[in-house]
Amino acid sequence: MCTYTLLCEQVDYHLSKSSVDNNRGRSPIPSVAVRLIGTKAQWLISEKIAIEDDFYYGLADLGIGFPEIGVFSLREIHDIADKNRWMLSVTPIYEQYDLDYYLERSRHAGVTVTNTLN
Repeated sequence: MCTYTLLCEQVDYHLSKSSVDNNRGRSPIPSVAVRLIGTKAQWLISEKIAIEDDFYYGLADLGIGFPEIGVFSLREIHDIADKNRWMLSVTPIYEQYDLDYYLERSRHAGVTVTNTLN
């Protein structure tokens, strides 16, 4: 199982290595995905909101067909996974599409769809 600290380190590492410029006047581009293995839940993360807290911004898909863009906590994601004994996967996203693109595509498909993950 992934510890909370390791989860944050992996996400922050991929965000720091991203060459994506998220200040181009459009929806941010995610550079890392977190998935709950064995479920359809996943989060596409474009940026960290607060340095001292664990809040991140991106697309949140709880696997029930209603993905949304917003702020979420990695601590809460980790706690849900830990409580249910689900494994977490942290994967870099190499595509250069913005969150609005993923949101529209995901709403149409009923689940978050990326070439990197699916």
